[in-house]
Amino acid sequence: MTAHETPLAVDPSDTHTDADLSEDITTTATLEPDTPVTSSFAPGGVDSDWFRATLTAGQRYSVELTGFNGSGELKSVFDAEGKLVYTLDDGGFGSAPFAVREDGTYYVAVSTYLLASDDEPPAPYALTLATLEPDAEGETPAGAAPAYVGGPATSGQIDHLGDVDVFAVSLDAGRVYTAEASYDDPVSGAPTFTEFSLRTAAGEFLRTGFLRDGVITTGAVTVPESGTYYLSFSDLSQGGAGAAFFTPYAIAVAEGPADALVGTAASERLDGTAADDVILAGGGDDTTRAGDGNDEISGGAGDDVLTGENGDDSLFGGAGDDVLAGADGNDLVDGGAGRDNLGGGFGDDTLNGGTGNDTLGGGRGDDDLRGGTGDDVMSAGAGRDTIDGGDGGDTIGAGFGDDLVAGGDGADSLGGGNGRDSVFGGGGDDSIGGGLGHDTVHGDDGDDFLAGGGGLDELVGGAGDDTLNGGSGNDVLYGSGGADVFVFNDFRAGEIDVLGDFEDGTDLIRVRLGALLEEGQRPRDIGSGPEDYMAAFEITDGPSGAEIVVRDHAIRVSGVNAADLTADDFLFV
Repeated sequence: MTAHETPLAVDPSDTHTDADLSEDITTTATLEPDTPVTSSFAPGGVDSDWFRATLTAGQRYSVELTGFNGSGELKSVFDAEGKLVYTLDDGGFGSAPFAVREDGTYYVAVSTYLLASDDEPPAPYALTLATLEPDAEGETPAGAAPAYVGGPATSGQIDHLGDVDVFAVSLDAGRVYTAEASYDDPVSGAPTFTEFSLRTAAGEFLRTGFLRDGVITTGAVTVPESGTYYLSFSDLSQGGAGAAFFTPYAIAVAEGPADALVGTAASERLDGTAADDVILAGGGDDTTRAGDGNDEISGGAGDDVLTGENGDDSLFGGAGDDVLAGADGNDLVDGGAGRDNLGGGFGDDTLNGGTGNDTLGGGRGDDDLRGGTGDDVMSAGAGRDTIDGGDGGDTIGAGFGDDLVAGGDGADSLGGGNGRDSVFGGGGDDSIGGGLGHDTVHGDDGDDFLAGGGGLDELVGGAGDDTLNGGSGNDVLYGSGGADVFVFNDFRAGEIDVLGDFEDGTDLIRVRLGALLEEGQRPRDIGSGPEDYMAAFEITDGPSGAEIVVRDHAIRVSGVNAADLTADDFLFV
């Protein structure tokens, strides 16, 4: 919608309109399945139209845009709270089919970004929410397709966003099994954002698969009792680049290695050899040392201590408060349920905390750390690391190297450490520090505090009332919605900071009074209130907005004129 247009409030019962719709979730038309809605895009730049739809979990849909002669359209699905669920466009696939996991109200937004100038007429279009035929593979245990131990591989395909394919397999207690999901092109590895897992009939996770030698595998597992279990293969992406839909795969279930070392319900010590060992500890508080070789250890129930030693080891804690140490090699360490302590050691390690309040340390190497659910404490160490806190209020320190940090849902405390880091707060009221280096920091949803630290940083507050402090260096700060506060505690000659989207009358520039004082001065020496303190600023109009100069430190405020900045736009403390 262009700036001169008035938003149109649409009756929710109306399914046809020829007017341009507001790019606002609160003023939408209703999109009924298989019923086209006609509207138009406003010329002159970006325009977004929003539609309300009631969707059924598991039903496959597609969003089809017809009659539009322009280009650059983008179709997205949001939940009832306005959180992005899917981006439906992905280059060669056009509009991807999708399904939602829960019944309810959703919103479909359709946008363009390559339109003509303002003197062109509106561009009409028709939008249809099309229902599609059911998935060939079952999406719940009740409709699960069969899989067989030692039988031929069972084929499937991820054929829409949000797809969950479920397979039922009969397993016996006391025996060892492995399950694998392979691809037509195993050399390229699994597509991103997929999950392969084994669960009980009650839905309890027994094992989440991991990538090894071009396939996703559960590794060696035992089951607590004989019966039917369920393998599920899921697409977890939001669409866009890297989405897994239209991906064929094959699932195979086999007997595990005959020489696996299987423990009992007692508390035991189980040690491996210099070969590639498989150790399944069972119940009890067990202690295992894998020895040399590429080993696989499962702790099972109990508070276990698992040590991988040399080699590329896979350690699974299972239930209980476990201690897992990967040591040397490129290790996979999975805590499972409980309050676990995980260490990767040397090498490029993957650490998954699982459920519970876990502690994860990556050590040296390019590590991938995922906290899972719970309030986790995570540190990556040296290397180019990827850290995802998951659900819960997490505390994350990235360490040395150019790291990617994502807090996930919850009120998180995140630190980038040394290096050129990218830090994303996710949902919740987060506290984020970029640390040393040229960092990119995003608060995302919530009322966040963002600090750049040293270096040339870019800070983006995202939704919510955020507080942004660039620190030392030439920084670029964006509030991006909400009533934001831009903090300046010191002024340094030669530095230039940019406020990319200051909103006059909503946002504030917070200045520490001490930063305005000459040596030996006290606050009362420069005045008694904001109007007096403003005299320390030289405010002029620059090429892209106002420019504030204090002690040869320049603050460029985009989108406002010098005359717009008054004492009401500043907070002196």
